[in-house]
Amino acid sequence: MRVLIASTAGAGHFGPLVPVIQALQRRGDELLATLPPAVTDRARSLGLTVRTVPQPPAAELAELTARMATGSRREAAVLGNREIFGRLNTAATLATIEATMAEWAPDVVVHEAAEYASAIAAERQRIVHHQVAVDLADVEWSSLELAAPALEPYSPDIVPTIRASGYLSRLPGSLDPSSYPATHRFRQPIAAGNRAEPPLVYISLGTIAGNLAGGPAAYRAAIAAVTGLPVQAVLTMGGTLDPTHLGPLPPNVRAQSWVDQDEILARATLLIGHGGSGTTFDALAQGVPIVFVPFMAGQFTNARLVSAAGAGMEADASSVRPAVERILGRDTYHAAAARLAEEMAGAATLDELLSAVLDGA
Repeated sequence: MRVLIASTAGAGHFGPLVPVIQALQRRGDELLATLPPAVTDRARSLGLTVRTVPQPPAAELAELTARMATGSRREAAVLGNREIFGRLNTAATLATIEATMAEWAPDVVVHEAAEYASAIAAERQRIVHHQVAVDLADVEWSSLELAAPALEPYSPDIVPTIRASGYLSRLPGSLDPSSYPATHRFRQPIAAGNRAEPPLVYISLGTIAGNLAGGPAAYRAAIAAVTGLPVQAVLTMGGTLDPTHLGPLPPNVRAQSWVDQDEILARATLLIGHGGSGTTFDALAQGVPIVFVPFMAGQFTNARLVSAAGAGMEADASSVRPAVERILGRDTYHAAAARLAEEMAGAATLDELLSAVLDGA
């Protein structure tokens, strides 16, 4: 079977596709990916053949991103979902993706949920398409609603069509009730490992925190939160900033531009994170509780839901340290995270799910 893979830029958007790609490769399917330059190296490292799609105009994208950093949550959601994912990304990539589909003739399209151009092109060419969840289903449902005014000029029925397509998610149903009628849950592969001694705290604030107004303060707060505690900490800058920008670090903190997140979480006792769905649910799949320092959009929702489930706490720059001390000192948070990990592990494997979903297409 020929499968076209499509994603927007950003590790958090391409990341959920990685285990799906690997499962498709195990099936022996023929794969081609249409991707922006930011994720092509990662894709090629997986053995994918890639056709690079154009990027939106850099100046306009930078201006919208800056407005997102200073606007209200509602304004940021509209700018991100309608203006960037809906309008700019679709306008930049649609022609290339349509031409690729017409030439290569895939049987199925699999795209991450915030990538809309491939769904539009697939509908125009009558190709079956499925989406892979990046975020919580309710967040993505509302994100698509916000993007609708930018998408409907391409196809008036595109929003209900995307909502009716297959929706593949690794997120646990207890935290992520879904309105998508064709929701299919799978368990993600996780790295094996033993909890480190002394306890390992993993600090990850995503790939854009350093460029946000509250980002530097959040990094400093996370470092201060573990300084002097009987833990070791690994801090990643998301591949976007040089760790030397943090200045001198305490002896129990090690900073790196990029880390193998699966390997770190397999050994971690606690995550200090921004609440992005990729990092959040990677941690919960390993039974790791979380101190959240959210910045935008669905990060606040993730923080609220996981905290309500007893597997984390939300903090700001002034309260990270007490949240870290509370979670490290109470087994209840680890027990709640372990329950969510058990639920996630009970879902179908990707190999089982893809056989059911794609072979039935």
